[in-house]
Amino acid sequence: MPRARQPKVDITMPAEGEPIQLQRVYLRKMGRQQDMQVWVVDGSRVRAHVFDEFLEGGNDQRYRFVPPGEAWVDGATSSEEYEYALEHELHERHLMQSKGLSYDRAHTSALMLELDLRRKMRRVCQQHELMQKPMPSVDVHGTQEIEDIGDKVELRDIYRYRLRVSKGLTIWIVDGSHIRRDIFPDFGFSGNDLSYQYIPANEIWIDSLVDCFELEYQITHQLAMRAAMARGSKEEDAYGVGSEAQLRQRRLDEQQSRRKEANTPPVEGGTRARGVRSTSNNLKRTTTDG
Repeated sequence: MPRARQPKVDITMPAEGEPIQLQRVYLRKMGRQQDMQVWVVDGSRVRAHVFDEFLEGGNDQRYRFVPPGEAWVDGATSSEEYEYALEHELHERHLMQSKGLSYDRAHTSALMLELDLRRKMRRVCQQHELMQKPMPSVDVHGTQEIEDIGDKVELRDIYRYRLRVSKGLTIWIVDGSHIRRDIFPDFGFSGNDLSYQYIPANEIWIDSLVDCFELEYQITHQLAMRAAMARGSKEEDAYGVGSEAQLRQRRLDEQQSRRKEANTPPVEGGTRARGVRSTSNNLKRTTTDG
């Protein structure tokens, strides 16, 4: 009996200028920064159907398929790397638009900006750790999972990025692998100071292994959970409150992303080697020209 013929797989990418309808690309709108809409996108889908060399992020000056006024970050990018990737894209875009620089020159300048930001953040984290007193190595129930480390631990090489302050709580990206090895093996994606006694007061921790698509859902979860615990709820009940909060946010983001694509006209395939310089007097500048 003859073998069934396998269907031919189309592995071609859209050509320069070819119209593309973006479908199931947008994952979550992260807000506006420097007058740009910031979106987390499905990088795997972009690479499969739009541009196979899309890496970590992009902007409307470099990529023709990114709609005007938008910056994209691949949803698989880690929560720690997200901020650097976004600053890179905003800076690169500014140089290409305001000065008409080539992509190569703007990209190199953005890399140097990243390096400066990384070094500054390392100092911020080190200084914060030096200010912390030894912390109890237990959770809210007094459970200690590593018996040979003593009653208290010093927080060293834990903090990776100070994200922001929300509702009086400082949100930090932390080294989850380090925590599970040296402090508490059951530390999951995230935690707060009322759930874990080793987390300093008024802090929320997000594991650096969490990708940037999941980041805001973990923050939503922890803010809602901690607020419930602060009102007197038991941890297990508060956890349910957090789960419901993040599930609502997921549904809203999904609806917003699908509306966005339905209202976005076809874009063009391909890239630009040089920026399209704008004559507008209202250009938003990034941190530095590099």
